[in-house]
Amino acid sequence: MKIFNPNYIITTYEGYGWERLCFKIAKQYKKKIKCIGYQHTPIIHNNISIFWKIKSDYNPDFIWCSDKESFKALKKKFKSVFLIGNLKNENNPTSTKNYINKNKKNSCLVIPEGLNQECLRLINFTIQFSKFYKSINFIWRFHPITNIKKILKVVNYKNKQKNITISKAKNLHDDIKKSKFVLYRGSSTVIEAVKKGVVPLYLNLNDGINVDILKQFTRSKNYVNEFKDLVLFNQKYKKKNSYFEKMKKNISTTYNVKPKEKIISKFF
Repeated sequence: MKIFNPNYIITTYEGYGWERLCFKIAKQYKKKIKCIGYQHTPIIHNNISIFWKIKSDYNPDFIWCSDKESFKALKKKFKSVFLIGNLKNENNPTSTKNYINKNKKNSCLVIPEGLNQECLRLINFTIQFSKFYKSINFIWRFHPITNIKKILKVVNYKNKQKNITISKAKNLHDDIKKSKFVLYRGSSTVIEAVKKGVVPLYLNLNDGINVDILKQFTRSKNYVNEFKDLVLFNQKYKKKNSYFEKMKKNISTTYNVKPKEKIISKFF
């Protein structure tokens, strides 16, 4: 703040306490500064803190939304909410046309969140599954903030399972091209995979905590509760699936919002 003396400050807006502290500190330093919170990932149904109205200095002056559903939800609670679109769209393919790749026959992309606990849940499940079933090849794509060595040490992974690969691809779409399914929990990366024709499978652990960001679209029809569910999905899934195509269309329409430069420019 002392170095740049900004008139605006932009942070993510996901419901974390540190975001509120940023707004508070910025306003303490400069009363007329404008604070913008950018909601860039879908709001899951049990995210309560993002809607809290606390003391004014802890709230953003404006909220930018990346998708239509989050915009509708936040608009009910706050006044200065704007749908400005997905700013990541400029760097990623926006087409919803399916990738065609012969190597994706029985491959499943695994996309843990950056949280260690969530990461271990998905990794442990796929390790145990691969010991008994060799019909599916897993691609682990870790979140950028994950300490991969630490996770592998915790699960005692020694790279013995031939049907598990740790992704080294810098571009997400390189892994999506190889995959038929995507196993997820709370990661918003699943949306990009679905838009390109990958079938989402939610790992449901029956622990009372549901972090499925696609819950409103899937209605629990894609839930994997145990090993046999994943086996059945792999055996019964057909390329031309009307239910999945409808779901894919709804998800793409909701989340594939191009950046609205005219609205953004009005702030500066």
